[in-house]
Amino acid sequence: SKIDVVHNSVDLLFFYPGQKDTELLNKLKISKTDKVIMFVGKLTSWKNPFTLLYASKILIEKGLSVKLILAGQGAQKANLQKTAELLGLSGHVIFLNFIENTELNRYYRLADVFVMPSLTTLTVNEQFPFAVVEAMASGLPVVVTHSGGMPELVGDAGRIYPQGNYRELSRHLYEILIDEQLRKVMAINARNRAEEMFDNKKNSLKIFSVFQKVEEGKFVPTSAFSDLPIGEQLEINITRKGYVTPTPIQDQAIPQILAGRDVVGLANTGTGKTAAFLLPLIHKTFKQAYKQDDCCFY
Repeated sequence: SKIDVVHNSVDLLFFYPGQKDTELLNKLKISKTDKVIMFVGKLTSWKNPFTLLYASKILIEKGLSVKLILAGQGAQKANLQKTAELLGLSGHVIFLNFIENTELNRYYRLADVFVMPSLTTLTVNEQFPFAVVEAMASGLPVVVTHSGGMPELVGDAGRIYPQGNYRELSRHLYEILIDEQLRKVMAINARNRAEEMFDNKKNSLKIFSVFQKVEEGKFVPTSAFSDLPIGEQLEINITRKGYVTPTPIQDQAIPQILAGRDVVGLANTGTGKTAAFLLPLIHKTFKQAYKQDDCCFY
């Protein structure tokens, strides 16, 4: 296969399932009977944590004892705090600022479910939110929107709902929070998917394997510039600059262009792609000038 897919990954020895930290529960004033919903990310409009406030309101009206942790900072923090107050949720929402990476795993393990409610906008689309994978690795049931690459991340290990639909989100959360067996199954599935797809160690070896394949399959030029029909003077000028052998892309592209064929491809910076197209163009330009004016300006 010409395409190898290697996902971003997390440290599964750091993010792993575990018991809730009693000291941290007491610090945040969360009781052992509270159902904890967690969000980690920027408090911005497109991350849309507002949806979680409205969904939590519905859950509380249905009789659940809910605590919502919003971990992060951002432009909408003050508006979120005001909205929580207007909805009567001030005692149910815990706003956390920056959490040290060394402490983040302890906070994930406080939660009963993790939600990433992002929206797709004209300028922003979720790609690979690490928080979702960290939550899965921590053995949390995850609920996400259809935004960007999140459905690919969670697969059938989590729940997916339409962007902005807080009623649908509340339905998923209610089903998960009232059913301990469902939570256990989703937690196991989330961790298994993290181990299968997002393990730092496994994916590092995969990347190394890809580099090995590239190295083994590296194209070696078979021609020298002197073998290419680019004109004697142009060849001399190239040699004077110290170039003897074309790069792989030049070796493959120049003969095709000189033969009048179209060449389409992708190449990285520094591979000699500019010269691959420029040398045939120079050759053709002066060849035409020579025919027209019986002179050459090499």
